Amino acid sequence: MKILSLIIALALLIITLNVVNAVRIEEVYYDPINSETGGEALVLYNEENDFVNISNWKIINHKLNVDVEIPLGTKIKPKSYFLIADEGWDNEKDNLAWFNADLQDSLTLGNIDYGIFLYDENNTLIDKIGWGNSQNIENECYFSTPALKVDQGFSLLRKSDSKDNSNDFISSEPKLYSSEFTPEINNTQNYIKINLEFQSEIIFIENISCDSSLTNDKIEIIPNPGTDKVVKFNYIITNKNGVDNIHNVSFNGKNSTLIKVINETSALYSSLILINYDKLPGFYNSEILVDGVSKELQYEIKDLVAFKLDTYDLTLNITDKNKNYFIYGDEDMSTQTKPTIKNIGNVNLDFEIKLNPSKEKNVVFEEAYFSFDNNSFTSQNSGKLTVEKTNVNLNLMPSKRNGLSFKIFISDNSTSYSNDIVLSAKRSE
Repeated sequence: MKILSLIIALALLIITLNVVNAVRIEEVYYDPINSETGGEALVLYNEENDFVNISNWKIINHKLNVDVEIPLGTKIKPKSYFLIADEGWDNEKDNLAWFNADLQDSLTLGNIDYGIFLYDENNTLIDKIGWGNSQNIENECYFSTPALKVDQGFSLLRKSDSKDNSNDFISSEPKLYSSEFTPEINNTQNYIKINLEFQSEIIFIENISCDSSLTNDKIEIIPNPGTDKVVKFNYIITNKNGVDNIHNVSFNGKNSTLIKVINETSALYSSLILINYDKLPGFYNSEILVDGVSKELQYEIKDLVAFKLDTYDLTLNITDKNKNYFIYGDEDMSTQTKPTIKNIGNVNLDFEIKLNPSKEKNVVFEEAYFSFDNNSFTSQNSGKLTVEKTNVNLNLMPSKRNGLSFKIFISDNSTSYSNDIVLSAKRSE
């Protein structure tokens, strides 16, 4: 009996394109606080609207030693990030609320006068960055002028792309986004400053800032997709009778942390709050309390539209023709042969689904159906797969899971080829 192999490529977006110029080095964290072995990381960014295949790409240091070789089959999603970190990153990183790595390897980044190259599988230079004294950086491992060295616990973050490392990278509190970060929400504004005045003639609370705010004129916070987010608020407390008279500083009833004394009357304090990824959008209030003087501040949790799919590639082995074949979904994210969707945002989700023709033969499945509804292909949450988008009003709630099933008819005319099934999400109306 002749066996045909029909490969179904399930992807969040359209088929991968090898667009090497789309990828750049976005951030380098080379001097962690807690651990040099397990705490270093760098971030790649794909600025195109298509997947980029980075299989067998290499991170090479300025002494031309290969530091990291990216495994076969690795792709960066459109407008998305890819976090490469030291082995043990998920447990050793300075802040456990940071994203887990997309790839862990024996990454080695020098703290002084160092540089790295990014090469593709054909040994074509894609990007490079150096930091420190150019005279000590070998093989001209930098564009134009190396970036300045940053303090321990800070990263080099890209702000432009002028092919001059000293101009393109700035010192920043680490962002270290991975592929789980929602790319549409990326914003270079990372703080907000609000001046507050109290009637008290002695105690003042001023210069409140939030390191995770999206805008500069109000506090807007977007949660992390699928993971909790630690948000830090900084504020200055002033007591005209002297900084030694500042006591009992709290934020939402928890003791605040003294960061540093600024002058004889003022000190900088900070507080952390935990934002769950499924925290509902809306306005929330917090209170700063200092020796009986209180001030409320308001922040807004923004919409987070994000979902995770546990299956990206499936192979359907065909033994007979003129019959239906099924791929059944479930609600278990660990069964990668049974497609599962999970809402990792904070709003209810509807979906759009469509079929892309095979690029090899420009054909689509002759007869294929999808179902979001317990493997039923006749319910309102099912339909025929076509090259036109089909809207599915699933109303999937935050943190909930849903199976995605397929039925494909194989006729006598069927041959071996692959199709992309394109799945996208939007907020439920």
